[in-house]
Amino acid sequence: MLLAPQILRPLHPRPLASKASYALWASTSGFQHRWDGVDPEECNHGWFLEVFFPTAGRMSGDITSDERDDSEITRDRLLISTRGENLARKRTARSAALPGGSTVLRDRVKVQGKKNLVVSRSAQDFTMHRGTVVQERKDAESIIKGAATLFTNRTSGCYSCRYMKPVNLVPGESTTDVTSLLVCLDDLAGLEAPWLATWVKKRLNVEEFYEVMMVRREQQMFEYIACHGEAGMLVTYLEERRAYLAM
Repeated sequence: MLLAPQILRPLHPRPLASKASYALWASTSGFQHRWDGVDPEECNHGWFLEVFFPTAGRMSGDITSDERDDSEITRDRLLISTRGENLARKRTARSAALPGGSTVLRDRVKVQGKKNLVVSRSAQDFTMHRGTVVQERKDAESIIKGAATLFTNRTSGCYSCRYMKPVNLVPGESTTDVTSLLVCLDDLAGLEAPWLATWVKKRLNVEEFYEVMMVRREQQMFEYIACHGEAGMLVTYLEERRAYLAM
């Protein structure tokens, strides 16, 4: 389960226009050359690339500190959901022991996208926290616990749930001012999980940014280098491989 703190990159203000514009940026910036040059056998830690190309009608976002149900707002604003096109494949219960689940795969793996994948991205800002430092830590722990519950709940349809916080390179400085969650699910209903409903009712004392998108297969790009078996959408690759070997 990938819940370890990781470096939080700044959220891009809007999605890239297309795969073509992304490819142009990757080429001209030198990123693609560096990425292609990473050797899985020589990595001290895993690397992953997860890119989405949603269109306007397939994404919704907001910044809020109010007590309201984000999942209901998302359903209202996400145009694609009102047209009955949330047709992601319903998943069976997650296996407790996926092949390679805790083992580093010394390989470069490209994972195929999922039909109408639901991606929820949120960031919590603790700089405006109205409580004490103790309360701030409790709120952060609540987010981590909720993320773990969503990932392990066998009926939530959660493929991946990654909790992140920035790593401050200045010794002694706080690293809990901002946290972030990136969740991939097979259905919007996963955002209405019981733990989330309870969390919304309590509403943490933080300002929250959230964004939800529903992306087609061709609007997704996943590649993993020397990652463990449950890193992001790599888990779906292993699930499908296990099913194939069982045939």
